[in-house]
Amino acid sequence: MSPEIYVVMERVHSDFVVRQIAREVGRRLREGTDAERLHHRLTARFAKVMLPEIRDPGRWLLGVALPRWGCGYHDCEAGVLWSTGKDCEVCAEIVQDKASARRCAQRIEQGLCPEHGTCPGPGGRCVDCVLDDATRTPAS
Repeated sequence: MSPEIYVVMERVHSDFVVRQIAREVGRRLREGTDAERLHHRLTARFAKVMLPEIRDPGRWLLGVALPRWGCGYHDCEAGVLWSTGKDCEVCAEIVQDKASARRCAQRIEQGLCPEHGTCPGPGGRCVDCVLDDATRTPAS
């Protein structure tokens, strides 16, 4: 166990929680996560928090440190491909989609066109939407 992990684990006073953590680590290893990757995950996540922020180390390990973050792609580790160190394109797409959805919701809240962010005209549609429709549909 690394010194960083030991610092957290020594504050876990419940044998039950220690067994839960051990079972979870074992499950991750059986599912194909190698020990180096798991160690890196724990170390990286521990480095991003201040020790006083971890009030319950057992819950933090089980709920934050051990779960794999990222998309469904097994090689993805919190938006970075473990095998290459490159950004995960699937995660980048998900982030873009969520940002677009937030932008759309904000525009709707403001009474603007969700797609263009402009004021709708008397017919309820914005000028850009009308122009988009006109360019998609050839004149007869």
